[in-house]
Amino acid sequence: MAEMDRCKSVVALIVVILASAIALITTPAAWATTTKIDICPDLVAAEASHDQRRSQHNSHQPNPYDQAAVAAYNAEADALNAERAVLQQRDRGCVEAVRLINDGNPDGPSFKSPSPGKIRDVEAQRQNVAGSGWAPTPLQSVKDMERARHLVPKELSGLYREIRKDNPQSARTIGDVPLNGAARPSGTDTNRAYPDQTYGFLADGKTPRVSADHIVPLAALIQMPGFTDLNARHMMIVATTPANMQWMGSGPNSGKSSGSPLRLLPKADSAWVDEQVALQTQKMTDMQNLIDALLTSQGR
Repeated sequence: MAEMDRCKSVVALIVVILASAIALITTPAAWATTTKIDICPDLVAAEASHDQRRSQHNSHQPNPYDQAAVAAYNAEADALNAERAVLQQRDRGCVEAVRLINDGNPDGPSFKSPSPGKIRDVEAQRQNVAGSGWAPTPLQSVKDMERARHLVPKELSGLYREIRKDNPQSARTIGDVPLNGAARPSGTDTNRAYPDQTYGFLADGKTPRVSADHIVPLAALIQMPGFTDLNARHMMIVATTPANMQWMGSGPNSGKSSGSPLRLLPKADSAWVDEQVALQTQKMTDMQNLIDALLTSQGR
């Protein structure tokens, strides 16, 4: 009888542990413009599958007198708990990635999922990089680059070209929405890089002559530790997130050219350049944190 009671207790304990583990999974805040299913659809599917199998497991109890049945039931519970622990860790990474994306994109463009065709093309290039043996090396700090540019290693050239296509989109395509928390300038606004000028307009006379600038240049982003370990979908999410974009006059944007804002001196306003150096430095940290969070969400 004591052995039967012990088996009952083990079964009950496993069920309680499993139920408690489920309660630990968190979800993004309701206000988020980007959600967990946007960033980690495979994880959401894996969690749904796990929940279904957990419910099936908890919906029946083995005969406590059947030791083999109890052992099999408990073994299944152990396996489910181990799977849940992995999913919990992945979930934390995804939730952190969602937070970083939303915090860096207040009131900005809504999430746009990479197309299946784009993911296939990026994946082909990702595999080429994996087969090349390329490994990242430390990047120069923004303030130490002076007039240097980030050069793309030949092993990453195909991946860079694929990710760079139509990225970023034009100001006309993006529309009049904030980037990095700042509204899109009007053509009559003072150009912050060159305070004696206005931004001006494109030929249509309506669209300001501004560009969506990658704060951390793509040429640097793809060389950051862990980027080439991401899956193709997550590569595109990092490369296109508005959390790494700002509005900038088209002239300064072209002059920055995959480098530090220091490249714009001495013509550009020095106070604005200092702000840009600080911003790019902070975004280097933010983008590395995003890459790390996405790797965790993949179970890496």
